[in-house]
Amino acid sequence: MESSYFNTNYNDDKNFKLMKLPDVALHDVIKFWSAADVFNFSHCSKKSSKRLRQVKSKKFSVTLNFSLDTIGFDNSYFFRSYEKNWMWKYQKWDFRNYGEIQIPTIFENKNVISFWNNVHYGLKDMFIHLSQILNCSVLSIESDERTPDEALMMALEFLSWKNQNSIQKLEIGSFECDLKEILEAIEVTETLKITSEFEIHPGDFEFYSKSVTIKNSWWIDNLECFKNCVEVELSESEISNQTIIDFFGKWAAGGYSNLRWLSVKSENLKEDLKLDGVPFLKDQKDLRTSEEKLIGDNIRAIYGSVPIFKNDGTPAFLRFHEKEGRFEMLI
Repeated sequence: MESSYFNTNYNDDKNFKLMKLPDVALHDVIKFWSAADVFNFSHCSKKSSKRLRQVKSKKFSVTLNFSLDTIGFDNSYFFRSYEKNWMWKYQKWDFRNYGEIQIPTIFENKNVISFWNNVHYGLKDMFIHLSQILNCSVLSIESDERTPDEALMMALEFLSWKNQNSIQKLEIGSFECDLKEILEAIEVTETLKITSEFEIHPGDFEFYSKSVTIKNSWWIDNLECFKNCVEVELSESEISNQTIIDFFGKWAAGGYSNLRWLSVKSENLKEDLKLDGVPFLKDQKDLRTSEEKLIGDNIRAIYGSVPIFKNDGTPAFLRFHEKEGRFEMLI
């Protein structure tokens, strides 16, 4: 939607004059706008930008995805960061301000596309600017190995600056990120996914997110740090038979009360794994039958499992894939 849609000309008698509305009435109008409408209104004039800050827009839910180079508002309108060399594909574009920077921008269906020299830093600048002019709560930030650590950290630091201390989902993929600094900067309540390939040990942590997935988890040497979690998935780990034995003993005795799913893949899990009170670690007759359960947003399934019980009678299922070195448990 182009900025001409909004009329801020006081001397024009033909059009509806938004700027003459009192604050309460303007707020009632703004709550029906999309994020792009609010963004455009902020560019009409210095007065409209100032008025917007005074009135505040409706509350938007925001997702920042460095992997897809997008910022989503209420999962219905998206701001996208493209490389400048893609501009030749688009004939009509105009300049929009992001802070002190003017950037070529087009409006296409439910997308606002801006063209930057660097898409990741551009996306970070868009995110900070939009968060300043829009009344929003950030739900998730996702990154991958292409994401510069500085861009990710500046986005997280901005959340702290705007007094948002928690986020529902965080995906960390940067090779050079300081994991300790990130997890101290923001509380991740629902889903934490770490795919970074750390060359040195990133530190010791206690995880509080409901769901934790760590792809390159060689630096995790025990499962005690996940005692608060509901779902835990570790791959490329160095967890040993003894670690699984210790975990199982504590779980059976009443520990890990929140846990509903555990999957650990490790080269150190050997075929001679034995658990107290469990004669077999997989179904001896049928490996195709599955037990399934919806946990959070995920359907967890375990095939060829055997039933087990906590000391208090709580039922669960487990399966050890001895050739793969993968231990699974569904509770």
